[in-house]
Amino acid sequence: VFKEDYAYLSSTSKTLCNHAESFVDYAIRHFNLDSSSFVVEIASNDGYLLEHLTKKNIPCLGVEPTKLAGSISKKKKINTLIKFFSLKISQEIVQNYKKPDLIIANNVLPHVPNINDFLKGLSFLISPEGVISIEFQHLLSLIKNNLWDTIYHEHYSYLSLDFLKNALNKFKLKIFDIQIITTHGGSLRVFLKKENSKRKVNQHIIDKILKEEKKY
Repeated sequence: VFKEDYAYLSSTSKTLCNHAESFVDYAIRHFNLDSSSFVVEIASNDGYLLEHLTKKNIPCLGVEPTKLAGSISKKKKINTLIKFFSLKISQEIVQNYKKPDLIIANNVLPHVPNINDFLKGLSFLISPEGVISIEFQHLLSLIKNNLWDTIYHEHYSYLSLDFLKNALNKFKLKIFDIQIITTHGGSLRVFLKKENSKRKVNQHIIDKILKEEKKY
C-alpha cells in the first residue's frame, strides 16, 4: 500500500495539525525537551508534527516510508529517513545519531505487519529514561460505537490496551501513563518507559481502562 505514489499528507487536516501542535507543547513541558534533547518520530509523514519541534530548535529525526511525504518533510528542512521503521533501522539511528529522549509513533502500530519487530526496535532505540508515545484507535471505541468506517485495508490490526500491555512485556517496556483522546472516534495515547526507568506509573488509569475492556 505504501508505495512511492502514496498520497496521504497529514498537513492537509487542520484538526490533525492542531492535535500535533498541542502534543508538542505538552511533551516539551512534561518531558523537559530543549536544544540538547533528541526526538524521533516514526511515520512522520510530511513533517506536520516535527516542524513544531524544529521551530523550537529541538533536534529531531523523522522516519517515513513514503517518498512523497518524506520529500516534503525534507523540503521543510526536517531530517528524514525515507524508510520503514524496524529493529534494523533503530540500530542504524543509534549508530548515526544517539538514543532519543522521546519517540513518537502516532497511528502507525495498526499498520505494522510485524508488531514484534517494531516493538523490539522501540525498546532498542529509546534511551534509559526516555519516553515513547504511541497513539492508536482504541478497539473498545471501535466496537462500542460501531465505527465500521474506520476499518480499512491499511490496518493489519485493531488494538486493545490488554494486547499492547502483554506484547510490551516481551521487550522490557512498560506503560506508565495513558490519555484518552478523541481522534479516529476514540483513541488512546499510551506513554511507555523502559522497565527499569524511574518514571512514576499512573496505575489508576491503566487499571481503569483494562477493567472497562474486560467488562465490555
